[in-house]
Amino acid sequence: MIQVKSLAEINARVAGLQGRNLAVNGGFTVWQRGATQAVAGMFFAADMWQGGSSTFEGSRALSATSVSGQSLRATDNASANKTIKHAIELKTTGLPCQFPIGTKVAVSFIVKSSVAGSTISFGLSFRDGFEGSNVGLDTPVYGSDQAMADADTWYAVSGVTTITMAPNGSNTALLVAITGNNADTNATFDFADVQVELASEPTKFEDVHPADEWARCQRYCQVLQSYTAFTGHISSSTDIHVAIPLTSMMAESPQIEGGAPDFTLYRANNSAQAVSFGSLTAQGSGMKFILTSSGLTSNIPCAVRMNLPTSYIVAGIGVI
Repeated sequence: MIQVKSLAEINARVAGLQGRNLAVNGGFTVWQRGATQAVAGMFFAADMWQGGSSTFEGSRALSATSVSGQSLRATDNASANKTIKHAIELKTTGLPCQFPIGTKVAVSFIVKSSVAGSTISFGLSFRDGFEGSNVGLDTPVYGSDQAMADADTWYAVSGVTTITMAPNGSNTALLVAITGNNADTNATFDFADVQVELASEPTKFEDVHPADEWARCQRYCQVLQSYTAFTGHISSSTDIHVAIPLTSMMAESPQIEGGAPDFTLYRANNSAQAVSFGSLTAQGSGMKFILTSSGLTSNIPCAVRMNLPTSYIVAGIGVI
């Protein structure tokens, strides 16, 4: 028998169901930029997770307690607060159907502090990337500071909130922010097994296979290793076009993080020649570098080698 139900009724049912973890790399198993990152300028520590201040440092730590076996250790000797942030991409910018009013969102994670008497809090908000105003969510359960009496002891933290306002027309992300606090600025916090799900109550952390987690992260960041060689085409006396394959489609047109690399040009019957980076454009399932020089012979194939530094190709959406 076919039944016709109102959208509100369907949304109410969906809001009460447990779903997969919306957070990417919530187990902190992927660290494409390196296992220790001083994130001055709000760069990223573990993939998809950003520090909350310009003096924050995030590093990978092993954990026998977490499901993933790893954690993000937050250090910030200049601040009592250690905050980590993760922006979950809204698949369609701003459309309210992704998080209908009344939807339940459950957040859970485990955390420990190196100093006794710490507190922990977290919050959710719809944002334009990492910026913009907080809209759409009640203060979650345990949203205010909760006590962690003992040092070096793992605590399980969880809470459920209800969406009261849908994303506005420009929101690109659901922002998750978790903050550990201790008056002793030397205190470190280990965060692990972060889960965000459309659910009326938290469920066991979803342990994603490392290969799958890596693939999810590469929608937002991919690494070009130093001294990698690519084929290219000299299109004019000044321009060299180099096609760069991507391992997966990115969330937005790619950009280079941390400064442009330099290149060396190789041609038949010519000496190696340094060339400059010009621009980057998306091209189908990959991207294209345009390198610049002078006095080139056009319409011939070539090879180029990317020299130091290692470059990170990131999605330009600001969601990562």
